[in-house]
Amino acid sequence: LLRREGFLIEAGRKGVQVAPLDMQQVRNLYVVRAALDRAAARLAAANYTRELAYRGRLLLDVGRRAAASSNVPASIEADIDFHLFVYEASGNPLIGETAQPHWQHLRRVMAAALSEGDLRVSVWDEHEGILRALEAGQVDEAEALCRGHAEQMADILTGRLRVVISKAA
Repeated sequence: LLRREGFLIEAGRKGVQVAPLDMQQVRNLYVVRAALDRAAARLAAANYTRELAYRGRLLLDVGRRAAASSNVPASIEADIDFHLFVYEASGNPLIGETAQPHWQHLRRVMAAALSEGDLRVSVWDEHEGILRALEAGQVDEAEALCRGHAEQMADILTGRLRVVISKAA
């Protein structure tokens, strides 16, 4: 299963090894994530309710606390929970189902690159902007913010991963 999902690769006589992070795969993951996040944000902004707003604000609070704690795994889980919430708020279960197989790879990328506290905090500023657009029913703004967020994260994470990979080489 791990081989089929791309986490392990053949290593000749050594058997298998953990697959190295591939910059093109990371870019591809974020292209898919951006498309799904944009679609989810458009739908969520059009259908946002007071109950969703309450849940979104709770997730924002959890995320900010995780970021402030310097607990990288908690920050990653809170970030994923936020995006899953937007998918759920869209009312289209196929968005979350389509994204689901990619989250393990995204989690790995995030873990490799989110050791910097500055990024963990700024991510939640962006998430708050997305929530504001959802709450206001600003469909175009919510979509644009999600697109920008995913594209910016792809650029930042691939840049940081390049540095991590070059140091390891």
